[in-house]
Amino acid sequence: HRVRTHASQPQAIVRDGLVRLLRLDPSDPDAPELTIEPQRFKRALALVERKESVTPYHNAYTYKVQSQRGGGYYHVEEQRGLWTCDCPDASLTRPCVHALAVLLHRRLLPHPDEETDTEPAAREPKRVDHAAIRKAELAISTHLPRLAYRLFDMLPQPLPKLGPGRPSVPQTDGLLCALLWSTSARNMRREQDTRDRLTAEGLLSRRVACNSVSRVLTDEKTTELLEEALRRTRDPFTALDPDASPLTLSVVGDTFAVDSTGFTPSRQGHYAAERERQRAKRGSRKGPAEPMPWLKAHLMVSTRAHLITSARITSSIGKGTGDPSLFAPLMDETAEQFPVGVVVGDPAYTNRAIVEKVTAEGATPIFKPKSNMVTQQHGVSGWGDMIAFFTVHRAEFDALYHRRVQVESVNSAIKRRFGESLRSRTPVSRRNELLCRLIAYNLVVLIQQIHLLHAEDEWLERIL
Repeated sequence: HRVRTHASQPQAIVRDGLVRLLRLDPSDPDAPELTIEPQRFKRALALVERKESVTPYHNAYTYKVQSQRGGGYYHVEEQRGLWTCDCPDASLTRPCVHALAVLLHRRLLPHPDEETDTEPAAREPKRVDHAAIRKAELAISTHLPRLAYRLFDMLPQPLPKLGPGRPSVPQTDGLLCALLWSTSARNMRREQDTRDRLTAEGLLSRRVACNSVSRVLTDEKTTELLEEALRRTRDPFTALDPDASPLTLSVVGDTFAVDSTGFTPSRQGHYAAERERQRAKRGSRKGPAEPMPWLKAHLMVSTRAHLITSARITSSIGKGTGDPSLFAPLMDETAEQFPVGVVVGDPAYTNRAIVEKVTAEGATPIFKPKSNMVTQQHGVSGWGDMIAFFTVHRAEFDALYHRRVQVESVNSAIKRRFGESLRSRTPVSRRNELLCRLIAYNLVVLIQQIHLLHAEDEWLERIL
């Protein structure tokens, strides 16, 4: 007879979320943990509930487990505290269904319907300085127009037009008024009191009428100016230390998430009429379908500071508007200013070209593979590494992939703070309106981070 060494009983660590973890040796904090997916756990429960599907074989350390389809049996054996199986799906870090069924049968894993002494691992609460956040929210209405004015004043200014007639509105004043209207819920005429108040305070050089704001938004040259202004909103974060000091990494971090979101017109009747016209055109086949009147914002954000590091705005459909086609410019623009360590994205970004682009920047790609993907690298070394990391170390992969929710939080914050619909009528003015909202959001993030660092006295005086 073989002499067995009775190791410590495996300890089940039940966590709220997508996975369960099983630590092999409770006394050793560095002991390996087995990742258990929910669907695999459910199938193991079904096996245990099936009559005579898990039976001892030879001794108490070897079990015969029936196949899930009932066509045969597999042998599960305990070796130095680790239960192994001879089925093709067995792995050291992902226990198969048969091994899980044995652990449930021997009461080594807690059954969902039973009370156990094993308490869920308590997650450390995130420390949030609510006093600083409240102070920042109160300061946004005061500092946002001044930060936007300082930002637009740094853009290239056109030469003054000489000749008869009334002088045109200065470029900085026009852009500031366009941003204030884009981020408010009032129309241009009702926003006149805000513009008059800023004129009285000396921020605007002259009175700006509502038709002047409309001309600024409908001008195609305004788009280039707003795109440059959006890129310059990142400068205060990189100015913390250009060499990526611990202060810079503590504020911005090295993990970035990418995603896209849509913005529709506010006039529901106009949108419904346009939609019906498109459906009628598709039904009659009189011509190709035209893009619907809503825009798509492709964003790459910092998962720690929630800062928009790069953005592209496209139409809803058409060539070059998909998520993978816009990833390369977003990645290049972010890597120019910030150190990139991890890039997270949904399965829409999971392809070899994007993985190769991320690995070329020295970063780790975390894109959830699709169900039909294979491990062949086809010349991309990072592809096999990402698939292996997803397969073998699923718990660690899911922990990094969970950071993707931060880009969803940014999308939600923009729509909740400034509105999820666009009020402009022409395509150019809609794009400019959306760019104004993205600029305003980054300025809001700047104000919040300055207050969280308790440096408002120094930084705001330097910026304003």
